[in-house]
Amino acid sequence: MNFILSRIQNKIIAAFLIVLLIPLLSYIYIYFSTSRTVTDIVINYELDELVLSLRTLRHHLQNIMNDTKYMSESRDMIRFLSEKQSGSDSEIENALSLIADNSSSYAINKNMYQHISYIDESGDEIFRLNNDGSRMTFSSAEKLQNQSRRAFFKETMKMQAGECYVSNIHLYKEKGKIFKPYQPVINYATPVFYPNGSRAGIILVTANANIFLEGLVSTKHGKPGKICLVDKDGYFLINPDSTKLWGRDVGTNTNLGDTFRPKYVEEILAQKDGHTFTNQNLVCHALFIPPGNTEIYWKLLNIIEIDELTDPVTSLRNIFVLAFIVGIFISIAIAVYLARGISGPVHHLTQVANKISHGELDVEVKTKSRDEIGQLADSINRMRASLEAAIIRLRKNR
Repeated sequence: MNFILSRIQNKIIAAFLIVLLIPLLSYIYIYFSTSRTVTDIVINYELDELVLSLRTLRHHLQNIMNDTKYMSESRDMIRFLSEKQSGSDSEIENALSLIADNSSSYAINKNMYQHISYIDESGDEIFRLNNDGSRMTFSSAEKLQNQSRRAFFKETMKMQAGECYVSNIHLYKEKGKIFKPYQPVINYATPVFYPNGSRAGIILVTANANIFLEGLVSTKHGKPGKICLVDKDGYFLINPDSTKLWGRDVGTNTNLGDTFRPKYVEEILAQKDGHTFTNQNLVCHALFIPPGNTEIYWKLLNIIEIDELTDPVTSLRNIFVLAFIVGIFISIAIAVYLARGISGPVHHLTQVANKISHGELDVEVKTKSRDEIGQLADSINRMRASLEAAIIRLRKNR
């Protein structure tokens, strides 16, 4: 009988644990679906952020291209080219002074132009305006160079009026040597023409790339991941680790391949927006093609550690696991309490029934319960009383 009662207790406890398994299974489903959902949300959010940052970059570069075209078509430049072709030296000097005065206020307000140069059709630098932070000044004659072998000159001289050349972002060089401290720049150039339509050379605008590069990094302040910008060959133009920057320019050849395996590099450098999971990171990457040149492109990356990505889900998991463990102990305690509350009276009823079956009619079931067990106790008491009365009548009739 004790075995039967023990089984009742075990069944009650087991029933509670089974009921507790329902939220556990629900949690397992929610955990994995939430992990996927959180990952998808992070990917979509980060890609949107990257694309938004690139819109700002496009705005900067579009302005530089428009300004380059504007300078090449300005009245001061047209007058200078006209005087250069047929005017006197004094008229050329006057035209140059007008260019310097008007370019100075224009370029200083923009605060991004490092140099503005006019290079004639033979590649000789005729003038170079330098931005010293407060005004534009002409470089001395000894600092002017022949640029006929430079790629920007060769490519721009092939272009038609209104077209623009744009370079990759690179470190500024002075007479073939990298200027220190490093100054990342981007070149925009457009051809100019004499009044008779013949080629007069090019206008070259050298812009300080730090202005928009720092803008890309600042948008990520306080957010997960690290921002990097790479060119189409994987060389870093932005990287929190300065030792990895400008691998092509400085000769270290450090690039994306030193950080990720080739299969990941190929996927990251593809000409499309997307995301890539490596062994330890999620890399969200957005494509950028600078206005004016479809032959080069850059990829803006946000490299997020997997652990950093899953922290919210892991915290949720830990909280739920702790709650589940506490719930198990509480459920067992409640189940044991309820099982004893049920099995105790049943055990007492069983003992009374056994005694009655052996002729002990002086026993009585004592219970205060008004539930089914209480009703059963009352029935046993009535049965005992009826048996006792029946036995008394039998004894009298003998």
